[in-house]
Amino acid sequence: MDINNLTYADAVRVFETPGRIAEVFGIRPQAVYQWHERLPRGRRFELAVILRGILESEAPEQAALKARIEALVAGQQNAA
Repeated sequence: MDINNLTYADAVRVFETPGRIAEVFGIRPQAVYQWHERLPRGRRFELAVILRGILESEAPEQAALKARIEALVAGQQNAA
């Protein structure tokens, strides 16, 4: 999987809601809704960095996020 080319839909699959996406990026939910389902290039890069950090984390509170990311990666690899 090319983690640098994730889509808005991928972000929603991982974080579940635009509100959670906003929380992760430290922005208001209204800003996320303005993306109109198109993840801006700079945010794609930030998302890749954030997801890599979660995948490398051993923190138990990250387990659910980690599982969703791994499922997303597996789905993309199976689709290729």
